[in-house]
Amino acid sequence: MPLPVETAWDLCIVGFGNPQRRDDGIGSYMVRQLKSALESYDKIGFLTVRHPEPSIVAELHAAAQILFVDATIKVLTNGWQLNRIQPEPEILPYTTHHFTPMIILGIMRMLYGQSPPTWVLTVEGCDFGFGRSLTFTAKKRAESAISAIVGFVRANLRTPLMSGQTF
Repeated sequence: MPLPVETAWDLCIVGFGNPQRRDDGIGSYMVRQLKSALESYDKIGFLTVRHPEPSIVAELHAAAQILFVDATIKVLTNGWQLNRIQPEPEILPYTTHHFTPMIILGIMRMLYGQSPPTWVLTVEGCDFGFGRSLTFTAKKRAESAISAIVGFVRANLRTPLMSGQTF
């Protein structure tokens, strides 16, 4: 029998990455910027973790929608990309470093009987070596994605957020 679900957030934004590996810190950077820009929206949650891990399932199951934010080495046409994802419960990795957002949703569905609508926003990074700051190019790409997210939230959600809105 699935565990009960009570929605605490209309949207939870989760940033992945290691801020000590230059552009790998894009997820953390974006969450900090979005938290500042959207602080008046009390029904948006913000989390940062180094990589997808099962421990976040307990927090995320209470979200009506989830947006994962991460860096990528892939070349993206506009420097960033937004994709809707679905749960993937069939394949569980041997180590937590190989968990994906889809596996996190699959675990959520197994435990709670459902998973919310979820998207992954990836931003193209340039340098993943040791260092604490984003490259100029990656920061510009992240800022472009941040503007799009903030614009969407401001255009479509009120304070407090309206239930039923989708990202």
